[in-house]
Amino acid sequence: MKFKCTIVLFILSLFVLNVNAQKKSNKIIISGYAKDSLNNPIANASIFINDTVTNKKTNSKGYYKIKLKKTPKKIMALSPVYGVEEVLYVNENEVNFVFDKNSLPKDSFNYVVYKKRPKKAIATNRIYNTIYDYFRDRVSGVRVSGNNEILVRGITSLRSGTAPLFVVNKSPISNIDTINPNEIKSVSILKGPECAAYGSRGANGVILINTY
Repeated sequence: MKFKCTIVLFILSLFVLNVNAQKKSNKIIISGYAKDSLNNPIANASIFINDTVTNKKTNSKGYYKIKLKKTPKKIMALSPVYGVEEVLYVNENEVNFVFDKNSLPKDSFNYVVYKKRPKKAIATNRIYNTIYDYFRDRVSGVRVSGNNEILVRGITSLRSGTAPLFVVNKSPISNIDTINPNEIKSVSILKGPECAAYGSRGANGVILINTY
């Protein structure tokens, strides 16, 4: 009797392993690269699946890899610098994007999409063309001039410069133009005593930016 039970349990375990293996095999893995017409890699291009932005983007070498549960109809890459490239999916494991003068401008995709956020319900988010558009629409406590100068409200400096210090993912930077506004997780504005840790660099306020 014990022997029969052992056989039954063994068969059941094989069945469960087979089912799990089938589930894993049903996942679709797509990878590829984004490059310009001169074969240079394009980094930080956001990957869209069926017009929905994902949390995947190309790395410094222009490569990306994404796992999907369902077969997509189309895949799109959006670069804040180079524009938009879209490819219809035809059951390929590799989907590449080549940006050139015929690529669609990024501002042609200024629409609402659904974006997944950790531990939160899916919410609608507008796609922003530039980080300055993001600041104008989403960030309080700052002023953005017509020529894209960002100033922290309430800061009056006698110094020659009026620009705040930008700290992205804990690293100070001098130029925020290359930041993909659609990858911003949070923005915090510091002024007054809160800026003491940054010394004279924080005299005009500090803007902390965290990205996904």
